[in-house]
Amino acid sequence: MIGWTPRYLVHDLVAAMAEFPDYSAHVARVNPQPAPSRQRLLIEMRGRWETHDPMTGEDFIPLTG
Repeated sequence: MIGWTPRYLVHDLVAAMAEFPDYSAHVARVNPQPAPSRQRLLIEMRGRWETHDPMTGEDFIPLTG
């Protein structure tokens, strides 16, 4: 495993990768110590979403109305 992804973004990332598997990733930044080992690399991922509507799942429902 390289790095870490916030739980609320995992669904969108998996959906995007399944929908259009032509994506790329590269290291955008290396965080020095004392950053935790799983958060030392900032990975930038590029691709495209044609039908997926990101950030519309249950994790993004407003808490107040």
